[in-house]
Amino acid sequence: MSVLSKWISITDRHSKMYYTQQFSPLGLSSGQHIIILCVSEHEGFTQEQLAAVLHMNKSTVARFTAQLEKNGFLTRKVNPVDKREYHLYTTDKAKGICPQIQQVLHSWNERITEGLSDREIALAEEVLQKITGNAVRYAKESEEKQSNVPNK
Repeated sequence: MSVLSKWISITDRHSKMYYTQQFSPLGLSSGQHIIILCVSEHEGFTQEQLAAVLHMNKSTVARFTAQLEKNGFLTRKVNPVDKREYHLYTTDKAKGICPQIQQVLHSWNERITEGLSDREIALAEEVLQKITGNAVRYAKESEEKQSNVPNK
């Protein structure tokens, strides 16, 4: 029996290794590139909105955005109505590397789909989107069940 999650995990692990290698010279660590791209597409997003769109833990987003701000890639502006909320904006430094980030992602996509037809690539993307949707839904349901369990 094939274990699909094994292949997804292996692909994810090698993708992260490639991204770490490629983004390190830009001053980015693993996973930070996606934050920059998302904020550049949604200037003024809150950290909570970013976490929801990227399906990331809020504390991870807060840690990444704080580090990106410290390194000059993002600015976080306090919401004047709710001081606990930050709106995120890319800096010129981040805007300057967005094309490089896009190129790295494109290059990796070309490499991992080598030998596949356009039809196979489209089918793989469709299937992976369904799998991702199922994983997100199941994780959310599981989290909700856990939060409804009384502490002993």
